[in-house]
Amino acid sequence: LEQVRNDLHPIDIWLLSLYSKLVEECTEEMNRFRFDRSVRDTVYFMWHRLADHYLEIVKNRIYAGNDRALLFTLYRVGLGIIKLLAPFLVHVTEELFHDIYKDGEGDKSIHISLWPKPILKDDVGEKKGNLVVEITSAIRAYKSESKMPLNTALGEVMISISDRAAITDSIGDMLSPMVADGVKFVDRGDMEEMVVGVKPDFSKIGPHFKGDARFIFQAVKEIDPLVAWEKANGGGFYVNVPGKGDVEIPMDFLLFERA
Repeated sequence: LEQVRNDLHPIDIWLLSLYSKLVEECTEEMNRFRFDRSVRDTVYFMWHRLADHYLEIVKNRIYAGNDRALLFTLYRVGLGIIKLLAPFLVHVTEELFHDIYKDGEGDKSIHISLWPKPILKDDVGEKKGNLVVEITSAIRAYKSESKMPLNTALGEVMISISDRAAITDSIGDMLSPMVADGVKFVDRGDMEEMVVGVKPDFSKIGPHFKGDARFIFQAVKEIDPLVAWEKANGGGFYVNVPGKGDVEIPMDFLLFERA
């Protein structure tokens, strides 16, 4: 650890600290014969900490190669996970150990190797990592809700956060999962609200358009919220109704969601 300590990124420290807590918790659960909890916690960590967040954030570093801190983190955490699962997935973990770790570890079998130990614990590092995960997850959720492919390139992402210094060292890592050109810190009051959703006002459209309301509902469901906003504030928002042609939808018949 000391050889790479100064090279670790905040997100590496985040994962290593959470992993170290996992090892302590699983050790306690195993000693109390609560095997189901140990497996549950390990699998949760593997999917929702390592896979969902860490690997998404460090993808560019993986492709770039020659990153000692990244290799150390992946190696130690990966080895620790299969050791925590070894009592339950006997053959699978043995195969993984022989394929990936045996030469480096020197043990003939994972089942006679030492039980994993915590690597480091850093509460401040966890808080910084949590902010990075929260921000990148919010961007991915925004793209998903807006029906945008996750690899859609963004320009400059505006972030309002009280402790800017907490994520300054992580901006480079954040740009990859966000697929953004840069980050700009702004005060909350300076942020412009964006239209992120649009819904039909059923209480108005139904009584007004009656049998044709279903065409309006479908059109609003399919249209991009920003396009609907621009049309409603520009030349008018029109929907083609069979037998009646283009029918204008008053702006107050639409409910826009802003964020």
